[in-house]
Amino acid sequence: SPIIVKWLSTWILISGLLYLKIPTAFTKIYAEDGAISLQDALGKSFPHDFLAPYAGYLDVIGRSAGRVVSIFPLQDAAHAFFFFNTFMLTWIALTVYYASSEIVPNRIGRSVLSLSLVLLPIASFESLANTTNLHFFFMSACLPIFLKKSSIKCEVGLFAFFVLVATLSTPLMIFYFPLMAYLRWSSKNLKWFAKPSLIEF
Repeated sequence: SPIIVKWLSTWILISGLLYLKIPTAFTKIYAEDGAISLQDALGKSFPHDFLAPYAGYLDVIGRSAGRVVSIFPLQDAAHAFFFFNTFMLTWIALTVYYASSEIVPNRIGRSVLSLSLVLLPIASFESLANTTNLHFFFMSACLPIFLKKSSIKCEVGLFAFFVLVATLSTPLMIFYFPLMAYLRWSSKNLKWFAKPSLIEF
């Protein structure tokens, strides 16, 4: 399947870029990833570990990482976290690529945009190479989703699921509400009290 090939090739590319950028990400575990996500996954049964709040809110991405990594031997935990993180970054990159098609029609430009979160100089081990802070990258990737004016039915479902995961991982997603309200107000084709789309819902 072309989408599987695209996903795997992007995952390999991002894994390679992250390893070259932050080699320690392959051998070290970020503090909260190990002390909270993995520790709770090992000490609690599902779904108790998955639904346990962190700092007062759910962190679906971090909890998912802990549950996935706990499947592997502990000596391979750092490697498992690395590939989980790059898998999530692949999801983010492909989402940005498809969601920004109206904003950046050129495929090369969209490819650069979709990889920009990984290539940013500020994206160090503390911000990029750990699961704990990935929710900020998920939140950033939601912007082109909200700005996209038209999507096919399949895309709407995938984008809505992406927004849901981001929303269940950081309460800061609430700051998108003013943007959603503005987009409704400024749209000529959408009435203010029209039924919300699946993404908005």
